[in-house]
Amino acid sequence: MKKIFTIAILFNFILMFGQNELCTPDQQYAGEEANLYPEPYHERLNPNGGVLDSACINKYYSFVFTAVIPDSFPTNFGTLALDSIVILPNPLVNAPAGINVSCNPPNCKFDSGTLGCLELYGVPSSSNTPKVYDISILVKVSLLDGLLLINDTLPRFLSDSAHYYLPLFEENSPNCNSTSVDDEMLSKVECELFPNPVSDYLTVTLSSDNNIEGEIMISDLSGRILATKDIITGNFISEYEFSVSGFPSGVYILSVNTGNQVIKEKLIIN
Repeated sequence: MKKIFTIAILFNFILMFGQNELCTPDQQYAGEEANLYPEPYHERLNPNGGVLDSACINKYYSFVFTAVIPDSFPTNFGTLALDSIVILPNPLVNAPAGINVSCNPPNCKFDSGTLGCLELYGVPSSSNTPKVYDISILVKVSLLDGLLLINDTLPRFLSDSAHYYLPLFEENSPNCNSTSVDDEMLSKVECELFPNPVSDYLTVTLSSDNNIEGEIMISDLSGRILATKDIITGNFISEYEFSVSGFPSGVYILSVNTGNQVIKEKLIIN
């Protein structure tokens, strides 16, 4: 009896502390068309999409997708009633070691016509190679009360030309350094890149509700800094131009460091 009681306590402890906290769907997408938001990266249609936050070795990572599930699904046989989309066990393909998936609902079964979310989370281990990981998520689509089952992957299920690119940096990369401060003390800084993707000249537009000083950095995915500019801006819009024509094509990270916060943007160079 004592052994059973001990096992029960251990089981409850695992339930309370051993699982990742459930993610929360972003309600701003509740009225949108069926999709997984943010929408996946597409070179032409959605260059700013996909996994928007980079990860760092030996540092905790979290990124949440909101799932808007349709009630029907187009096929070669016409539009069919959708039952559910299920995230399969061990669903991540080509993801850094240490990154996992959790869902809300917890069983990762998203019924038709519902709003849910899934989260990439974990601590990438030092066994990983810093690079861009082209992640896929294994799913099973159930149609017509289970009479038709389709095994596929996200984002290919959404678009054959879409990607979930996750940049992973070294632990000591400048892209991994940030200082936590009270949100009320932070200046609201907005950053826009144009064009993105870019092939010759990049314009970085910054606006803030306070005076800020800092630095803009463009770095590759190994953390190597390729270009920098000092910034001084106040309650106005300022622009900074970078020549990137000599950079190899690929994915880069543009960081705006104001001393007490770091803003990161994914930069695509053609």
